[in-house]
Amino acid sequence: MRNADRSLEITALGLGQAGGRIAAEFARRGYRALALNNAKADLASLTSGRIALPEAQCIHIGLEGSDGAGSDVDYGRACIAAHAEQIRTAVAEHAAGADVVVLAAGLGEGIGSCAPELVALLREQGLPVVVLSTLPHHYESGITKVNALCAVRDLAQSPPYGWVMIDNEKLSRLHHDVPINAYFETINRAIVEPLDVWNRLNDRASVRAIRALDGEDLRTLLLAGGVLNYHSQTLVKLGAAEVLETVRASLADNPIMPGKSELANVAYLGIAIEAPERALAETPFSLYEGIAEQTKRETGGAAVYLGLYAAPSEEASATVRVLSCAHAVPASITELIAEAQREATAIQQKAAQHVGALDLGGLERLRPVHVARSARRSTAQPAATAPAPASEPSLRTESAAGQPSRGRYERLANAFRDATADDARAKIAGELSAALQSEDALERFYAVNAMSRVDAAYFRDVLRTAARDADRHVSDLARRALEKLSRTS
Repeated sequence: MRNADRSLEITALGLGQAGGRIAAEFARRGYRALALNNAKADLASLTSGRIALPEAQCIHIGLEGSDGAGSDVDYGRACIAAHAEQIRTAVAEHAAGADVVVLAAGLGEGIGSCAPELVALLREQGLPVVVLSTLPHHYESGITKVNALCAVRDLAQSPPYGWVMIDNEKLSRLHHDVPINAYFETINRAIVEPLDVWNRLNDRASVRAIRALDGEDLRTLLLAGGVLNYHSQTLVKLGAAEVLETVRASLADNPIMPGKSELANVAYLGIAIEAPERALAETPFSLYEGIAEQTKRETGGAAVYLGLYAAPSEEASATVRVLSCAHAVPASITELIAEAQREATAIQQKAAQHVGALDLGGLERLRPVHVARSARRSTAQPAATAPAPASEPSLRTESAAGQPSRGRYERLANAFRDATADDARAKIAGELSAALQSEDALERFYAVNAMSRVDAAYFRDVLRTAARDADRHVSDLARRALEKLSRTS
């Protein structure tokens, strides 16, 4: 059943902690919402408080023995792969009949950075997915930024129907004086409210549509296959120059999104002008024509959707709302790349350092001489021969630890991908294949996940063996990789 007070049926899916909070804000506004997370504590936080999701709409997708992904993207991918069927079923039920499915995720998180994998999963179901992603704050670690940029790269290579980027750095500057216990609620409202307003433009009793932007116009703008940008501005004076400046500013210096975008890159542009009846009565129709003509010229022929709404005369000012779609990543992303490169390099340098020897400066000579108890009773006893020092214990390998190492298989996958010599690839492939003999199902799962991601065709025979694994998660993952391979080959 469709809601009468909005143009489109939107379903929100939240992936990870940040995504779950955004999905909860959609739910607060009356939209269907679902939260997916591998951390039980994050899901529990969504089921209490003023903005609460029912427990049935909070789905745990973690693996047994672990809780949360931290910054481990490989573990996040493993969680999505292991719960793929559960996710498909829940989303199919929850998003039935949706015009748009908004996938919210915090890029940089271990699970949130797996948005590209979830997009690919949802694409198989033919869902109209718009990704709403947040980018890291400047104080977050270089690892977090690298995770985010890798996700940006992967989304750009296989883009969703629409893509919103939110700049956490800008949000914090805009809301720096908000009490800490109300901060996330405040910024999530700032993220979601503009989309909600666009969806309710034509369902306000106090506003009259002169030229409406209908639901199909909005759907076209949201699903045009590019990077979305939205902004609104109050204007004291309603003129073509002021409206166009608002459009340019929304791209060049958006208060909550990456900036330095240009109108020339815009392919689809929606502008909704809302002004008092009194002001519209004094405005010639040439204003409408001039805005449409100028935006089309500056965009190089973009599809322009222009709506006009009359507000009660007692309103003192006009409001311009802008929603654009460009097939180019905002130029300011390069600043995040430079910052991540600098910080990641510093982390690598620190990791390569060894703990230096501690020079006691002769203090060791002041240590009291230890006398054995037997020597105290008899001074005639000869000095005991010092026992030979025991050999140092060998270091435990990662696979010997109590918990299989996700990082090991991530490194093996990266090494295989980077290797150019056949013998080097064969050696790494041997290590990955040998892991299938492990008695630990989780270790077998990590190995199959790595093989599926780097080159499923190379590991086809090994994956066929894994498809018969006794553990359902392992066998399902291998079968999905083989099915995907058969569709693309």
